[in-house]
Amino acid sequence: MKKEISLIAMLLCGSCLFAESAWVNVKNAKILDRESAKGKKIATVDYGTELLVLDSSEKFLQVSLADESEEWTGYVEKKNTTPRKLKTNSSATAKEIALAGKGFSAEAEGLYKSETGLDYSAVDQMESIELSYEEISTFLKDGKLKEAE
Repeated sequence: MKKEISLIAMLLCGSCLFAESAWVNVKNAKILDRESAKGKKIATVDYGTELLVLDSSEKFLQVSLADESEEWTGYVEKKNTTPRKLKTNSSATAKEIALAGKGFSAEAEGLYKSETGLDYSAVDQMESIELSYEEISTFLKDGKLKEAE
């Protein structure tokens, strides 16, 4: 019995040595200072970035950068990560990765624009907008909308 307990204890402690990772699966993910959408943004991480998972709750992961290139610990929404390593081309830009996620390459987007005459500059501008939690709350309140759960 003592041997079994010792073996289980060793296995549990051994698994602590191998930290879990998660990879960002959106163009940019915000790292927040607390486990809440109301948290202050302390960093932004790009698609494919490996994060070291320190703790996990229902909707958030407490993380740090796996490569330790920056020293912070924060929270990221689980929906913006995946437990599987993502295949990325290190020479691809964030815009190219976002296009690929939509099924386009830069050449395909250019061809589609030239054939249809559509202008995506307004979409690009909208994608670059960052709102604070206070601005989003005001918008929801003024529009009599409910906050997502």
